[in-house]
Amino acid sequence: MPNKNKQTKKGAKSSTKTKVKKVGTGKGASTSMKLKRLRALGLKDLRRETDIMSAIIRDLAKRKGVSVDMTKSILIKKHDTGSRLTRAIRVSKKDLSDMKKAKELFDRTYRMVWDAMDEFVRTSFMRDIVLSLIPGDMDKATYDVVENGMRVLSAIRMPTRMSGFNFNDGFEIGGFSTMQHPTSPGTGMWLTDLTGHSSAHNHLDAARVTAVIDALKEFINYDPKTDTYSPKAGVTLQTVISKMIVRAGTFTFRYFTHAATAANQTTVASVTQTERETQAKVREFMKDQVESFGASRATVAGLTAAAEKPGALLPSDPGKVKPTFKLDLTRIARPDLLDTDQLSPRRTTSPVKFSEIQDALAQ
Repeated sequence: MPNKNKQTKKGAKSSTKTKVKKVGTGKGASTSMKLKRLRALGLKDLRRETDIMSAIIRDLAKRKGVSVDMTKSILIKKHDTGSRLTRAIRVSKKDLSDMKKAKELFDRTYRMVWDAMDEFVRTSFMRDIVLSLIPGDMDKATYDVVENGMRVLSAIRMPTRMSGFNFNDGFEIGGFSTMQHPTSPGTGMWLTDLTGHSSAHNHLDAARVTAVIDALKEFINYDPKTDTYSPKAGVTLQTVISKMIVRAGTFTFRYFTHAATAANQTTVASVTQTERETQAKVREFMKDQVESFGASRATVAGLTAAAEKPGALLPSDPGKVKPTFKLDLTRIARPDLLDTDQLSPRRTTSPVKFSEIQDALAQ
């Protein structure tokens, strides 16, 4: 698939190799901080690689008989009746004549679908894919497939106020011990004031979308003679969508958002134990959704599942009534023990039901 982009600036060269910006080269970052940072593409490389992924997605979406599994998109259905997300995706050539306004229109409409949420697959990445595809040029069948794909990807989210971490034992992720996703002032669980703390979110958000792009590269063939990219044999649109969710989801639960009930996490003093447990339940529910798309569960020492600790969490006497739900409040967060595309075991005695956390998601 040729790497062509109608919105490329005049004079831009078409490189046959992906140029990756070195991690941590931002001004003002100390040498020690640069060494700790995660891999993150710069804006120019991110733009180019997004164009490549968009071309691959369009190629796969136009194939005969292609479909997207919609059975796991329950969360987005609760918030979007079908009009808002459709409006965000339905972009025409006319809209693209003013790219700045087109981007603003997409971002505003897309975020209105389900407000105050951290989309695991970054909003700007979703927007750039849509604007590169130019849905207005597609036939209806292809458009419907692309919309279904975007709808499934949009369902993997967590409330912004719950998204982040605050290690109390000196552990750092990308050089940061604390991170709060930007949210309404004074509502964050990890920090109420983001002044001076935005660099942590910016870096980890950039690293997350980079991780998604890196994951998709295994599905792409490159022909240096023609400078073209194409999907590998056997790769489908569902393959790509599932991989995006798995990599974005496992990255989120490894580096981006930790359980508020973990022993080595400290939330804002005003956050109640009930709120901490609700955050942990939402996180567990989303982990199960990510697992349904193909993520694996870790079984290493130090990450024992709650259900595997009968002495601590379940009645030892078979005659006692088994609790319907309980959180493991003793296990610490250990992201360093997880491999790529791996989820930590559940912290609960049983999978979290949607009915248990739907009120927390109805914002």
